[in-house]
Amino acid sequence: MLLKIKSSRRGLASSISATCKYCGSSHGSMTSNSVPAGYEVNLRFVYGMRCIGIGKSAAQTFCALMNLPPPPAKFERLYTPIFNALETASSRSM
Repeated sequence: MLLKIKSSRRGLASSISATCKYCGSSHGSMTSNSVPAGYEVNLRFVYGMRCIGIGKSAAQTFCALMNLPPPPAKFERLYTPIFNALETASSRSM
């Protein structure tokens, strides 16, 4: 049996748990890799929204239209790690 644990959702990243119907053993996992700034899916989502020039309000509308969970509550908090990564990448390429 596969369960999605709504209480442990972090933006677009969710926690899922699989339980064997025969022995009862279970294993839980997040649907996205963890990175220092949070979860990779949230960081990539915010980066994508910023690349096309839209912010949190439009991201909320997009998620609602696509039947996705709401975007990360602290949307703007992810701007700094994105900026730092872009700054590092650009300085290395020069």
